[in-house]
Amino acid sequence: MNRRLAALSAAVIALWMAVASPVAHLDHHLLTGHMVQHLLLMVVAAPFLVIAAGSNVLLGRSLPAVFCWLAGSLTVIFWHVPAVLAMAQRSHY
Repeated sequence: MNRRLAALSAAVIALWMAVASPVAHLDHHLLTGHMVQHLLLMVVAAPFLVIAAGSNVLLGRSLPAVFCWLAGSLTVIFWHVPAVLAMAQRSHY
């Protein structure tokens, strides 16, 4: 099986696990289940989708894919800090 097809298959499986499997139903009951969804989507599915798209998609981009992945991961981590979330919920905007 070629590399891009394998990456696309892995991305689809990770997406299914995050949004349609029994694991997906845990997000309403457990914070851990919710965070597993985030991790599956950002750490597993997203990089596999980039690999499946091929290197020609990344040509001409000014930011490397690793930087984009790191920025997205840090944003989700920052947003889930309890003090930051509480401050956002108190905001009137």
